[in-house]
Amino acid sequence: MTIHLLRLSDTTDETYRRIREGLERAYAADELVDHQATALRARGVLGAVRALWGIRGNRLIIASEDLRQRRRLFIFKAIGILTNVRHRELRDDQGNRIVFSRTAFVLADLPRIALDILASYLLAVAWLMALPALWLTLRPIPVTPTRRRPLTIAFFRTDYYLGKQLGGSFTHIRGFTDGVLEGGHRQFFVASVVPATLDETTTPLYRFGYPRAFDFFPESTEMAYNLTLIAKALPILRRERPDFLYHRHSGYHVATAILARLLHIPLFLEVNNSEYWLRTQWDSAGFRWLLWLFEQVQFRAAHRLFVVSEVLKDDLVRLGADPAKIIVNPNGVSPAVFSPEVDGHPIRRELKVRKDEILVGFLGTFGVWHGVLVLAEAIPQALKAFKRLRFLMIGEGLLKPDVQQAVERAGVADRVTFAGLVPHERVPSYLAACDVLVSPHIQNADGTKFFGSPTKLFEYMAMGRAIVASDLEQIGQVLTDGQTARLVAPGDAPALAAALVEVAGNEPLRRRLGRQARQAAVDRHTWKVNADRVIAAYRSLGRQG
Repeated sequence: MTIHLLRLSDTTDETYRRIREGLERAYAADELVDHQATALRARGVLGAVRALWGIRGNRLIIASEDLRQRRRLFIFKAIGILTNVRHRELRDDQGNRIVFSRTAFVLADLPRIALDILASYLLAVAWLMALPALWLTLRPIPVTPTRRRPLTIAFFRTDYYLGKQLGGSFTHIRGFTDGVLEGGHRQFFVASVVPATLDETTTPLYRFGYPRAFDFFPESTEMAYNLTLIAKALPILRRERPDFLYHRHSGYHVATAILARLLHIPLFLEVNNSEYWLRTQWDSAGFRWLLWLFEQVQFRAAHRLFVVSEVLKDDLVRLGADPAKIIVNPNGVSPAVFSPEVDGHPIRRELKVRKDEILVGFLGTFGVWHGVLVLAEAIPQALKAFKRLRFLMIGEGLLKPDVQQAVERAGVADRVTFAGLVPHERVPSYLAACDVLVSPHIQNADGTKFFGSPTKLFEYMAMGRAIVASDLEQIGQVLTDGQTARLVAPGDAPALAAALVEVAGNEPLRRRLGRQARQAAVDRHTWKVNADRVIAAYRSLGRQG
């Protein structure tokens, strides 16, 4: 019996490994054939259809992340029914399975898809009529901030994500929450999905999931969630009586603007990017004309907008936001968690790193802007000049297969370890195992300035390790070449390789750069400093409007 295992593009290495090992145990004597969705997508639509049609055998298993969190499963079923196998199923590493067939897809899924499309367009028309009126009415109202202590903050996370629990956004949420609590204040959380990093013993959580309808377009699901959130959160907010709402800005959302007006309290938006700009540049999302309206209403209704960089502030002003409301509040770090005192030796032993080897670590999501392809080009150059170097790549992402292929082609794959996703609580240990930490960020592909404030930058600094980084926007403003890091021109692989060799070969320089970076992080870049800026902005509302 032949079993075909198809890996979806967002399925992590660890999930895929567990599913594959489970199949090997269950079907020990059978042939197991691997397929990658990314490889199928590279063939184009017709090429992918032909390849799927050529898959023949007894079973097709589509490997997925947690099926309980999955939406739009009809897409994966549509992929499966194009194959010529007897048995089809979706499976995750938690033991959840969904068996489906062509007949069931035609009789059950296709009618639902048709109704979903119709409902989505009707919903979009309704919002198109409502948003201009909301833009006119949802202006910030004058408020007098309370002088009581502690304050109570309602933190909203409303974006449409599929149960992913790692990445900079979760680090930011946990860090900001820790900073609020350290300042002696109280916070509760309202979220569409439970964040794994949240400690519910100190931060109460109210979870309201996305509606199961309007599923064909993820944008319409986001629009519909506004109604769910208003109906379910309003009684809780009236009971909890927060001093202000703090909302991590997301697309197609105005519910917090409406809730803040109903409660006569301020709305603060944490804006990590313009969703309209982001989806226009990097996504194929529909209803963009509505997204612009949603965002304009939300920006207009907010009392303050908190952004992570000056570049992002300039971007929002160009998109119509009021500059007087924008406060630059870079990301931060918890220096007690990310500390030189963390023991990295167990990780070095686990990875079989020799005592004389200099380990260079990268932490990130392998996105285009992270510069991982530049790093992949620099690695063989650095290894040629300094034989005792070794590289540790922590994380997952779109470009990870390209990086792996690049180091294999260069013949240095044995000097590069890919750790995959690492639980947040273990990240400090992995960073502590390293002698040098690298942040090779590059400019945006469209030529616009890099607007980010990488959380890993501040984590690197707090670890007290030498840093080699791109001299790019906020990275170059936070770090000082020769004092807290060695900075190189973004995208310059030879310069990156040379800097890595220089720092790796000079232990006194590594120690000095690491010590001074740690001190800068403790003095200026903690999460408490980040949270204190938000509290200070609330206190100032009575004076500034």
